[in-house]
Amino acid sequence: MHQKKILFVEDSALLQKTFGEVLTQEGFRVVMASDGEAGLSMARKEKPDLILLD
Repeated sequence: MHQKKILFVEDSALLQKTFGEVLTQEGFRVVMASDGEAGLSMARKEKPDLILLD
């Protein structure tokens, strides 16, 4: 079974770190972006299973 990939778009480094650690511990592969433009680029490149953004 392949590891599900989550793209987390968040400008706060603290929230990126916290959510990244929790999601990784739960077995997800997490990729990060710090703004919408970078998030859109990462979404096209990484093809995540889920995108979380604020």
